[in-house]
Amino acid sequence: KDGEPVEGNLPFDELLYAPGGVVSCANDLANYLRMYLNNGKLDGNRVLSPESVATMYEPRSTRSSFIDGRKREYALGWEVQTFLGNRMIRHGGMMGTTTAALAFLPQKEVGVGVVCNTAPPQHPSVASQGMLAILEDEDPDEVVPALKLADTFETLEGDYESYRGIRQATV
Repeated sequence: KDGEPVEGNLPFDELLYAPGGVVSCANDLANYLRMYLNNGKLDGNRVLSPESVATMYEPRSTRSSFIDGRKREYALGWEVQTFLGNRMIRHGGMMGTTTAALAFLPQKEVGVGVVCNTAPPQHPSVASQGMLAILEDEDPDEVVPALKLADTFETLEGDYESYRGIRQATV
């Protein structure tokens, strides 16, 4: 305010409490990810049983489908989908002013956490998939659906007109 930093308030809403709205830090998010990558253990301590972890990854519903037929399924707090031929478990939050995302490939024992102290134009779940792609020696622009779509949109940008200029449009 007036050129000086001012502490902001998070937009807490009572409706966020049950379905989410967790506020944490990057270190805790990393520990949470490590616990899942270790099948419920963190630093030698059993936090969740392997059976509980497996149950959390079981899809309960389909959120959407990609053009290629792959599905985005929802499990218990996790989204499950195929990514680079592997089962990817992920979750992305959004508080309006801050956000975070986790994505991991349990069978590869690799995962990524992204935290932001702002609401970026592209959700961090896209960045987390991009980083997983890089870790797997893949080009994110070629394998992350949101990035492929953005690249496609760029090829469509321009000025258009119909027959004899009757209608014009800028995309």
